[in-house]
Amino acid sequence: MKTSVKKTAVIVGCSQMGARLAMSLSDKGYKVVIMDKDYHAFERIDRHFLGTEFLGDGQDLAALRSLGVDNIKLFVAATGNDADNLTLSRKAEKLYHLGRVYARLSGNQSREQLKCCSAGHASAV
Repeated sequence: MKTSVKKTAVIVGCSQMGARLAMSLSDKGYKVVIMDKDYHAFERIDRHFLGTEFLGDGQDLAALRSLGVDNIKLFVAATGNDADNLTLSRKAEKLYHLGRVYARLSGNQSREQLKCCSAGHASAV
């Protein structure tokens, strides 16, 4: 019997958007890891969430490595801070060469910075 390997998605920031996205990706069959440095942020996650809640700082490279970045197919920076999301998306794209990288950006200036600095794979959401 052939076993299928689930695609892994990492979401940094359990904001309202991050929590909804985690639930949606989990429902679509992704293995989801959602990371936040605030334990209480995980209260936004539905109790039926089948993914992993990871307490840690997404800026910490060791914490990201401990997630097994080699298997990550989708990375989303969804904190409440555009500057942090830009930094996280750049790290994910350049250091780990992830193909699908997204950053939650609220301002047009941040979107322009992403366009200028991205190698073409990161997208604003």
